[in-house]
Amino acid sequence: MTSKVKVDSRLCGFVALIEATEKDDGTYDIKVDSPCEKIQKFAK
Repeated sequence: MTSKVKVDSRLCGFVALIEATEKDDGTYDIKVDSPCEKIQKFAK
């Protein structure tokens, strides 16, 4: 199952798209898409 959220960041005014996908082993893959360098750094 995949869940997606759109977040308006107060840090920089940009929008971040966050996607979480459950894997077969019960863990999740997280993908964060944003043009903001601060959010990209935080996502790592």
